[in-house]
Amino acid sequence: MVAYTAADLPAQGNSQRGRGVYVVERELDIAAQISTNGADYAANDTETMINIPKGTVVLSAGIEILTAGTATAATVDLGIASVADKYVDGLDITGAAGTYGATPAAEAAQVFVATADDTLDLKFATEDALTAGKLRVWAVMMDVTAVGNMHAAEVVRDTLA
Repeated sequence: MVAYTAADLPAQGNSQRGRGVYVVERELDIAAQISTNGADYAANDTETMINIPKGTVVLSAGIEILTAGTATAATVDLGIASVADKYVDGLDITGAAGTYGATPAAEAAQVFVATADDTLDLKFATEDALTAGKLRVWAVMMDVTAVGNMHAAEVVRDTLA
């Protein structure tokens, strides 16, 4: 098994008044990444797609097929290190563009709180002659670290003389 890393974006969604829910997405161009990796994917290879900072809640995540994979057979899982198929289990990526992977029923009601820096990983569960295709991996997340004091500070000039 080989672990590859595509790319990532920094956390987003903070505002002046607090924190908000935000979406992070990454596109995986399989042909381009095979060229970058210098080798074809094999069953059980993983591709790190999205960084999950400590103190972040992942409310949901998934995969959209942008361009069907060209392969005899290819299925992928999406999850974290401790549960490789937490968000998508066995999505056939040779299927039609616009198809979304369904979240497994046992995991659908659960959210994941990152107690340490983690990653959202795409695992090639099965793979047979996969040479191309494009996938969009997305995650709905929220920073839940302490916001701190959001009240205006009182300073000496505010007191009456």
